Amino acid sequence: MKNNKFDISTETVKAGLSLLDKEDCGIKIGLWLKALAAETEEEIIELKEMGLSFMLEALAVYRHLSSTPEFLRAERIDSKARHDEAQALKNAERKRDEHWQEIIVKKDTAITAIDAVIAGKEAEIAKLLEALKER
Repeated sequence: MKNNKFDISTETVKAGLSLLDKEDCGIKIGLWLKALAAETEEEIIELKEMGLSFMLEALAVYRHLSSTPEFLRAERIDSKARHDEAQALKNAERKRDEHWQEIIVKKDTAITAIDAVIAGKEAEIAKLLEALKER
């Protein structure tokens, strides 16, 4: 079984399952999964406040596992990976925005040049029309 924070060994899973009675097994497994998926201290406190002995034991095991050097190292690596990914996305967005800004500037320059040509042609046409009226 794998959690995004650490690998859970088979022995750990067996130890956790030994805490489960046959009755209410589904509820207990659900609570275990909720504990493993918890992302905030409030979620852990909520589970503790239930006062269920197996849940308190499970949380103690989880606290122990989450304080190991391996877990902390995995957390640092995961945090760095998320930071690096965010930086890469931000850099890609900045490059994309710069690319489109360059395209807009080129198009604006081309449009301005075309407008100048059109204005010149319109002036020529106006002069020719004036010349025709004078004849």
